[in-house]
Amino acid sequence: MGNGTGKAALVGGAVALVCIVAFAAAVYLGAVPTAADKTAAVDKSSMLVAVVLPDSDGVLTVRSLDRYEHVDGPLRVSSLNPLADATVPGTSASTLADAYKFGGGDGLAAAYAQGADVEKPGWLIVGPGAWAYLMGETSLAVHLNTNIEVFDGTELYSYPEGTATVSAAQTPQLMNGATYLDAAGRRAVREAIGDALTPVLLRSEALNVDGIDTSMTTEQWDVWLKGVNTAPVRADTTP
Repeated sequence: MGNGTGKAALVGGAVALVCIVAFAAAVYLGAVPTAADKTAAVDKSSMLVAVVLPDSDGVLTVRSLDRYEHVDGPLRVSSLNPLADATVPGTSASTLADAYKFGGGDGLAAAYAQGADVEKPGWLIVGPGAWAYLMGETSLAVHLNTNIEVFDGTELYSYPEGTATVSAAQTPQLMNGATYLDAAGRRAVREAIGDALTPVLLRSEALNVDGIDTSMTTEQWDVWLKGVNTAPVRADTTP
């Protein structure tokens, strides 16, 4: 009986060895996806950058969403509409902003990739604390096609039609008012946010700021920034 057990163990070990060799060969020949293969499925030249701030109800939501395309020389920056249609698996949610609420940055990137029929891009989320820290005393130059008045329950904020100068600290109030603008007006406000943020974000130390969440490591960010002109090109945008 002991001899039979020994033979069974020997046969089992031989089978396991064959399986290991076969698996290794499959990996070598590319039949089995490795961790590196899965990483390669992410579009390294493209990244979503979202500014997440509280809405009028205090709920954190995507207020500005840009797609960065890393090409030789200039950085192409395209504004995306956070309210664009998107599928969020397992929910009835229907926008890119919803995809963030349910799945964070990774869910946002996945929903964007599916809707645009492209490879999933990297992503970087700028939360309220990071926005306040990175922007400091910076002001936004915003072109408004109509005047905006916003009451936040305590104070009334008024922004005149034309080119308005808005402190970064007032961005949530500005965005709450921009909700009632037409598509072109909302896009102009989103672009103003992105244009103010991009030069500040293109510093390697930006990833070390509290409130930044990203799919990239500091090392990957440093590599990504190499060769990027810090004067980005604002590309065609969506409403």
